[in-house]
Amino acid sequence: MEMAVLHLIPSFLATKNGNPVRILSIGCSQGEEPYSIALMAHNAGIPPTLIDIQGVGLSNTAIQQGKKGIFSRSALSTVPELVLQEHFTPLSSEQFQLEPAIRQQVRLSSMCLFDDDHKDIQGSFDIIFCRNLLPLLVTSSRSKLINKINELLSCNGYLFLDANSGFMASHCFQPSKVKGNWLFKSVKEDKNKTSSCFDHPSQNAMTNGLAVKYTSGITIQRAETALMGGHLDQAITLFNDTLACHPAYGAQALLGKARALLNLGKYKAALKVSELALDVNSEAHSLDKSRQDVLKSLIKNLVKKNKNP
Repeated sequence: MEMAVLHLIPSFLATKNGNPVRILSIGCSQGEEPYSIALMAHNAGIPPTLIDIQGVGLSNTAIQQGKKGIFSRSALSTVPELVLQEHFTPLSSEQFQLEPAIRQQVRLSSMCLFDDDHKDIQGSFDIIFCRNLLPLLVTSSRSKLINKINELLSCNGYLFLDANSGFMASHCFQPSKVKGNWLFKSVKEDKNKTSSCFDHPSQNAMTNGLAVKYTSGITIQRAETALMGGHLDQAITLFNDTLACHPAYGAQALLGKARALLNLGKYKAALKVSELALDVNSEAHSLDKSRQDVLKSLIKNLVKKNKNP
């Protein structure tokens, strides 16, 4: 979100001629993500008239609760105390309400983008967030949602995915690593497209043709070597790079990432990633039997440990 607010929005505003930057958060639950973007934009001094923020979620109950802007203390655990004091009103010792000025900057809607009619979602968006949702969907729904995102994202726009989802959308979106963040751009052509200060032609060119086949093998090998050598943070970064760019190695990268997280003692995250690796493998059959057995054993041991840091 910092990348979007501090770098992408100013870049878009320079070419918008006074029109707002349009942002969409998909799978926004009670609006935590779009509200956070609105808060960050406010603190960055970006006028509310220059950004249009929308959030869509699957649960109407969650969306209606989100419109009230009421959150528990635990939900706000990562919010800095100064921001909490300045922008939230305490309703009790455990509940806080986001101020109306910020809530009014965000439009929340309940809809299923891969099934519903989308009358409330019109035009194209400059920035789309879809994090921690694609891995939860069955293959057919995932494909529909990816196609819908591709339809909604402007030709110059950017898509943010979680670290485990990039390879799932590789047929529609081209990855580019900018300031340490993986961003995704639509591969559809725009005859009127202008270059952006975030475009990296030489880097993007490496995601095409034989370069992909070559670099994907090198990246996964480097990740496995780092894991075996105990360089766990480096291994996770390289596995994430693989997951962003190289779909053929998706299941293998997820398994390696799960092992690295397990060695770091991050049991809950390791369990989540390892279960996703099994789901991906069931679709692509990309893990041999020995790797599947290792993965199932890993999940069994994680459940047995019953730890949740």
